[in-house]
Amino acid sequence: MKRVIICLMAFTVLLSTSCNKDDDEPKKEIIVSAEDLQATIKSDLAQGETVGTVVGSSNDGSVNFNIQSQTPQGVLAIGTTDGVLTVADANLLSTLGDTDIVLVVNVTKGEVSKTANVTITVEEAAVCTTANAAAFSGDIFTDASSEDARTISAMGDDCGLLSVTGVDPFYFLTGDPTDPNTILCDTQISITAQLTPDASNDAGTVTITEQDYGCAADIMAKINGTGTYDVTSGIINLTLTFTDDLGTFESDVIINLENPDTNDSMDTDGDGVLDPDDEDANDPCLPVQSQGYVGYDETNTTWATADCDGDGTSNQDEVANFTDPYVDDSVSCTSTVDTSVWAGNLESEEDLGGFINEGSGTGITGCGTLTFAGDILGIFCDDSPSVTFAFTPESDGATNGTVEVVSQSFACFDGIDADTIEGTGTYDETTGVIVFDYSFYDSDFDETITGTVTITKAD
Repeated sequence: MKRVIICLMAFTVLLSTSCNKDDDEPKKEIIVSAEDLQATIKSDLAQGETVGTVVGSSNDGSVNFNIQSQTPQGVLAIGTTDGVLTVADANLLSTLGDTDIVLVVNVTKGEVSKTANVTITVEEAAVCTTANAAAFSGDIFTDASSEDARTISAMGDDCGLLSVTGVDPFYFLTGDPTDPNTILCDTQISITAQLTPDASNDAGTVTITEQDYGCAADIMAKINGTGTYDVTSGIINLTLTFTDDLGTFESDVIINLENPDTNDSMDTDGDGVLDPDDEDANDPCLPVQSQGYVGYDETNTTWATADCDGDGTSNQDEVANFTDPYVDDSVSCTSTVDTSVWAGNLESEEDLGGFINEGSGTGITGCGTLTFAGDILGIFCDDSPSVTFAFTPESDGATNGTVEVVSQSFACFDGIDADTIEGTGTYDETTGVIVFDYSFYDSDFDETITGTVTITKAD
């Protein structure tokens, strides 16, 4: 019995000692950290857009976030697990104007908490104007002091903002505007302008608030200015002020949608008539052209999508079909001649005493007519001449007969429109051969040249 009591006493002492050791171990201290946040936003943010992120952490895993206070109340919300601040009330935000939203955010882990002080500065969003700055997007041209124009790029939006990008786009750091080697800039810069419309919406004022003109690493410069714009004419007139270490300089600059050095050679509508001579530079069907006219630019979208003969087929489709875009194909044709035999690529040959002279062109078909658009005489034309043949069958239903070219202008060389051509010949639909005896008047030498060319489809 005595041994049992001794054993029980020993066990009790051992147990007591063990418990005391557990009680003596210190508990892990939870440490929470939180970082203050400052950010700037515009008053036109949408519902749910991100404003910023409150950063918080602990030494014992993830933390939770909640807003302790907010002034004004209800504008922002916070993600409870990630600390992301978002717009909770976009309508309220849009009314704040230039002000601060002040928050105290709790970052917690269990019963341990830290606070982050948050200040969100709200800037009133710019009011969108109706100025169509997008009209000036793409490659445009700046022209300072009537020097050679410089090509720059521009990006405009429907809210009146225009960003102009280039290497020294306004000539302030160029020794000689006609010599690119005198440009001191080593990088492109972008300058932003605000367009404000007048009552017409197609014209108005331009404002360039002071901003960096930092196109060279060792040159600290600023630029600002004002001016006017006109979408219809495609011109922006600016008076700019440039400031650097050497002083302040002013310059008048013109921005053009079209190169001011080449405006006189522009053909906006693609009808082959230069704008200064065109009765309507934006109407591809004016002036009205005669059958066989081929001076148009088929790659010009304005001309290509028009229907100058009003027959329901666009000019570009007429070209693709080798029909005349100036002849109404919807009118019933009474001719029995199948001129489509010569539609497409044509070649011409003339025997000059053992030497075969070759020409080439395109066959454009009509009702009993064929226009040879190209250098039919093989005399190395640099313009766009054409010759229109009228076909007369030998008899009703015959596949052969005669051709005639009534005297017409032969615009072979650029700037010379006094040369003429005429003649007669024969045709055969079966063989696809036209033999043309021509008479060509050369106005340069005041002489008439005659000869015979054979026309066939090109291989």
